[in-house]
Amino acid sequence: MRLSAVMCQQSIVVAPVDTVARVNSRAFFNCSVSTGGDFVMWEYQPPRPDASVRIYTEKENKVKDDQKAKFEVERNNQTGAHNLVIKSVQMDLAVLYFCGLVFDGMKKTAHLVAISMIRNFMPVNLWNYYL
Repeated sequence: MRLSAVMCQQSIVVAPVDTVARVNSRAFFNCSVSTGGDFVMWEYQPPRPDASVRIYTEKENKVKDDQKAKFEVERNNQTGAHNLVIKSVQMDLAVLYFCGLVFDGMKKTAHLVAISMIRNFMPVNLWNYYL
């Protein structure tokens, strides 16, 4: 029973935030939890809305085998960080991501926006057109 009391006190103290990244670059989502007995997990929601895809569970302490080519998780036990790294951003990975606590059900979400090309814009001085 004491374990349940500890699990209820755990919370996500640093939630992931929406991120913009270029295609073929790396992207990061931060997620840190307070100490406690629950397990952290990462999931994403593919374009089809019927099911989320589990990427990582702290209990297993690894990224799922079918997700290793796309993702890794950087852990720091002292800070409670479980940061998701997308190894190479692709357009199909520009979806909603969840960092959550397995037993508590608490989830924090963030979107990844993938940009395939960034154009450089130079400011134009409109006064030049009137002179």
